[in-house]
Parts: sequence; structure tokens; C-alpha cells
Amino acid sequence: MTEIEPYVEMAMRTHVFWSQEVEVLKEVLLDRKNNPTTSYTVFNERDEADRMLGFVIFGRAPITRFSWDIYWLVVDKEIQGKGIGKKLLQRVEKYVLEKDTKAILRVETSSKTEFGVARNFYLKHNFIEGGKIPNFYAEGDDIVYFYKRIGA
Repeated sequence: MTEIEPYVEMAMRTHVFWSQEVEVLKEVLLDRKNNPTTSYTVFNERDEADRMLGFVIFGRAPITRFSWDIYWLVVDKEIQGKGIGKKLLQRVEKYVLEKDTKAILRVETSSKTEFGVARNFYLKHNFIEGGKIPNFYAEGDDIVYFYKRIGA
């Protein structure tokens, strides 16, 4: 990964992330760029012209034996629903299962309407809604947890 701008621009084009969330994305990407031993792993999907179509950032959950967090999974707004998110998720699962024979993948998202696509995506790919905390992000904006067991 050489530049963070394409990642940030793609996330902003989705129009679902707050400015604070985009700042966190920048911090994560800069950490990954400047610290090769960071726990963040970044994959992206590109087309034949080397245009980025989507990306995922994930890492091992601290103080766990085989649990992993998916921090960001973003697909270019113009091509959502075309299988790019699925490809990214498959790459994550393959990578994780190369490290562990079994794993739990965890992701958290918002209950806001504009995150309905994300919630449906995870449910469609066999994640289970594990719970929510009301008003976590803001009044009327719950945090929703999803998880999926993979491997043995």
C-alpha cells in the first residue's frame, strides 16, 4: 500500500461515514504505512486498469486466541452489489484460515438506515447478529455486532 488517499476518497464517496470516522480511517492507514509490524492487514480489489474497486482492513482481535476484527469493508459506491465485497470477505477468510485452523470474525456497524446495506451484506454472508447497544454512537444510533465462525 503506497498511498492512503484512494482509500479515504472511496470511503467518503459512500456518504455514510462521519468526518470523525474518516479521520480514524486515515490514522489506521497511516499506522499501516509507517509501521510494518502493525496488526492491521489491508487488502484491495482492482480492475484491469488498476482502479481500486474496494478495500478491507482487518486484524487479530487483541488478547484473543483466534478472533479477528473487520474494521473497514468499503466498496466503491458505483459498483456495490457486484461481488467485490464478497471477494474481499473471501480473501479475509482465506488469509485468517492460513493463520488459524478456526476463527471468529467480528464486525460492528451502525443501526442507521444508511448502514442497512452493510447489515444485510453480513447477514447474506452467514454472519450472525450478536447484539447491539442502544444509542452507542449517538442518540438513535445503535452499535450492531455481527460474527461468523469459520474453519474447524
